[in-house]
This record gives sequence, C-alpha cells and structure tokens, in this order.
Amino acid sequence: MSERVTVYPEGGRSLVLTGNDHLATGGEGSVYVKGDTAYKVYLEPAKAIRAGMERKVAALAAIKHPGIAAPQAILRDKNGLFIGLSLPKAPGEALYKAFTNSWRDTHQFGLTETAKVVEAMRGITIAAHDHQALMVDANEMNWLVHGLLPTAIDVDSWQLPGFPATAIMPSIRDYSQNEFSEGSDWFAWAVVTFQLWTGIHPYKGTHPDFSRGALEERMRSRASLFDSKVRLPPAARLVAGIPPALRAWYELTFATGERSEPPSTFASTLATQTAPRLRVRQTLAGSLKLERLGHAGDKILAAFNGFVVARGPSGLVLWDALAKSPVADVTEGELQEVLRHEAAIVRTAGYRVVLRLRPGVSLSCRALGGPSGSNLPSTALRVWQSGNRVFALAPGVSNGLVEVDAAELGGRLVLAVRQQWPAAILSTSFFRGGFVQDCLGMPFVGVLEGDGVLQGPAEGLKGYKVAEGFGLDRSNVWLTAVRRVDGETVRLSLAFKAGRWAVEEVVVVATLGVDAAASSSGVGVLREEDALVVAKGAARKQIDRSGLAGELRLFSLGAGIGAFEDGEVMKLSLS
Repeated sequence: MSERVTVYPEGGRSLVLTGNDHLATGGEGSVYVKGDTAYKVYLEPAKAIRAGMERKVAALAAIKHPGIAAPQAILRDKNGLFIGLSLPKAPGEALYKAFTNSWRDTHQFGLTETAKVVEAMRGITIAAHDHQALMVDANEMNWLVHGLLPTAIDVDSWQLPGFPATAIMPSIRDYSQNEFSEGSDWFAWAVVTFQLWTGIHPYKGTHPDFSRGALEERMRSRASLFDSKVRLPPAARLVAGIPPALRAWYELTFATGERSEPPSTFASTLATQTAPRLRVRQTLAGSLKLERLGHAGDKILAAFNGFVVARGPSGLVLWDALAKSPVADVTEGELQEVLRHEAAIVRTAGYRVVLRLRPGVSLSCRALGGPSGSNLPSTALRVWQSGNRVFALAPGVSNGLVEVDAAELGGRLVLAVRQQWPAAILSTSFFRGGFVQDCLGMPFVGVLEGDGVLQGPAEGLKGYKVAEGFGLDRSNVWLTAVRRVDGETVRLSLAFKAGRWAVEEVVVVATLGVDAAASSSGVGVLREEDALVVAKGAARKQIDRSGLAGELRLFSLGAGIGAFEDGEVMKLSLS
C-alpha cells in the first residue's frame, strides 16, 4: 500500500492518510488514526464490494454501545467507489498483553480489575447478540483494554443476517458445532477471558497424552487444563482466583458440548487477593547462586536498571538494588508516572535522576537529592526507558523516536535531545532493548546497540502479533507472539543477517511472558520454564534445570542480573 492514501468520507471533505497516521495492517486492510477517528482502508476494495461490505457497514452503524467500535461511515476513492470505513478511535492496548504477569504488575491489574473487565466483555457480547449479530472471531487480538474498559474491534468481520462470517482463529473455534451461533460466541468468550484470569489457554499445559503444539487435537478431545493429568507452567496464575460460579461454568464449557450464557463474574464471591510468601527454592543448579539483597515492599510492580518500584503499606516506594536501600525524595505521583510510561528514572552525572513528561507539552528532569533541572519542549505522549537510555515517543512525525539525556552544567541538570531515530510511534510496540514496528504491513525490528539503534525489516514476523519481547543484541532478540494462522502462542528468536532480521527459531510456549534480563556487559539471560539460557552474541549456554522458583522474575542490575519475587530482591550469579 502507498504511504499516502486519499479517502473521501461520505458527507465530508477529502482526507490524506500517511505513514505517520498508520496504526496497523492486517489480512483485510490497513488502519489509520487521525484525531478521535480511525480509518480502515481495504487492501482489496473490489473483493469487499463483491461481499456487500458497503451495505453491511450501513447495518453495523446501527449498533450503538460504548464497548463496540462499530463502523460509523463509509470511505470512497476519488471515483466514488467504496474502499473502506471510518469508526471511533478505540483507546487501549491489545487484550492479550493483559495475559502476562509483567503487564499486570505494571498496570496494577489484579483479580478485582480482571473481574470488572470480564464482566464488561460479557455485557458487550450480550449487546452484540441483542443486535442479531454474531461476533464469531472475537479472539484476543480483536479486543482492546483501557483501564477497566474493554472494546470489541474488527466489528466489520461480525456475522449479520445475510452477511455470513468467513473466518475464525482456530484457537477459539468451537469444534463441537458445525456452524456459528451464540453458543460458539460464548465458547470463544470463554477461551479468551479464561486467559485473562490465568494467563494460559484452557487447552494448554503439559498433558501426558498430547504433544506440545497439539492445540486443536486437545480442543477436539476436550482435554482442558481442568484435567488432573495436566501440569501447568510456573508463569500460569491459579484457577482458584476465578469466582466459583464462573469457574464451574468454564469447566463445564471446556469439558462438554454444553453452551450457555455465562454467569455474572459477581454471581459468587471473588477470591481474596493476599500477598503470597516467598517461595525461592534452595535446590539451584550447581552453577547458579542467589544472593538476597533486601526487601523492597509488599509487592514489586516493576524492576529496571537496578531500581525497583514496589507497593508498600503506605503506597509506592522506590528501592535501589545497587545501594540495597529505599530512595527518599521521590513522590508517589512520579512513581505512578513511571508505571504509566510518562516518567523514567536513570543514573547520570553521579545522580539518580527523574525525567517526567507532560504529555504533548514538555519533558523535565530533577536529581533526587541533587541539583534542579531544566525543561525541554516535547510533543511526546509517553516515554520509553530501556536500561539507562530514555526516549520520548512523539506520534505523527517520521523521526518519532527521540533520545534524551541529562547532563550537569553550571551546577544544574540540563535536558537535551541526544539523537532522533526513524519510527512511526502509532504503529510501534516497545519492549526492553528493542521494538517492533508495522511499516504499512512490513514488520521492522529495532534493537538498541551501543549508543545507536539497529533497525531492519523482519518479513518473517508477518504472520504474528507480538505480545512481549527482549532485545539483547543483533544475534539475540526474543519475542512472544500469537500466531495468526492458528492462534498458537509462540516464542520467536531473531538474528540480524544481511541487512534484515531473520526468524531463527519458533517454539510453541504456554504463556506470552518473556522473562529475560541483561547485564551492562551485554550478557543476557532468558528463562524457559525451568531452563535458563545465557547468551552473548553467537555464544550460548543452556542450564536445563535451574531450580529457580516459578514466581521469580529477572531484571537488569547494572553490572549483573537481578531477580525478584513478591517483595524480595536478589542477585543471580552464574559461575
């Protein structure tokens, strides 16, 4: 598709959509965003016309619900031919990101928040059925979540009378039925919302009678994780956290052909959220050692660059793992901004420095217990911190990745732009050490390398929706993703070769989290359930049975690798 597309909204003036407005490209069309409106332009308009999409969009426009991103109007080209549709811009992130423990911790998203989102998704599905619509392919990529508000997207693929649906992702297909129905919608709802509670597909976990990756076979055999033979991975959350009435409905739905509307999330008592006890094992592999550094708080929410943000009895606290002590002179508001990606905390000029963003206005900096800082005008809406590097993310411009740095000058800290890098922020997902960008349908991967950024096309990612990632170096980029063709959750290993990123390995995994960290010397560690992979460049070593507790997570500790569990902070050493 061209970088510039001119569309003619019905009843409005012509509009030029550019690469800077581009959000994503899928199998049927490209989505752009301007202001509060999204525009979907079909890749094959003639095919859409033959399918009667112009009439279908008009019918869908009658659906009015705050949680349904229904089309509002049609788009035409200069010749008056139908080419797409417009709809309200839906805020939020892809729902599958909320399956991971790291996203949930950073967003302070627990059982209460899960219950409210699941209940709202139930109401949205009922509303669709009340409008004689079937959602059909309401997989985890077709839901967004913003705070506690979910939104159903890709509504133009729904089934209406006279407009049959044509596609469904196999991972949510109801194999007990030969046609789509309200019952099959509720089965899909069950599969997706169950993952929001537990972080794992209901037909995953290790089953002795099925090989890894045999998802469809297990779904057809109704061998769900409620089967006592199934062993769950360490990162999966407990089924006991689901309210009893809904949990019983899930078990019946997954084990039989029974299909019914689920009970309300609040039909039975929600499980109590309590802080679990420390569960670090002492039977580590011989080459591993865990050294306790201290207690940061009741629950660690984020850890990076030797810093830990934790929830304590009186609110959020910042703990410095290098100094093994809490940090004073930082406010609750600043730490909330760190969790929302509107602030960063770095080590520079001998100080611990907070960089704060006033979205769309300016960046400011100040040293904790040190000199005052300066302001820098910025159109950025959020910041991205990876290690000790900070970037302002400015949408709507070609060089939207703006690296900023603070330096001491004349007794005060001065904030300045260090470099700018080409990236369209709307269509880019950022993770530790790197990012993935959808460049009008072609995936690009970027990895922080030295003081620069190494970017290149990654055509092998076209069939995937990336959830989390970690960029170590040009030989080691680890991504988890949902595979579009079958809905499998996979981990991808990428390496930079001949000017582009190649997918070197695809492994089916149970959950979408990436537990990895790197030291300042460039040594990276990746957890694969109980195994541990240590990598730097082309060199790689694997420890098959690490003995590390399943709940323990890794983070960068500057010169070393840190680990945390609940509120405890540790250092991981490898001999």
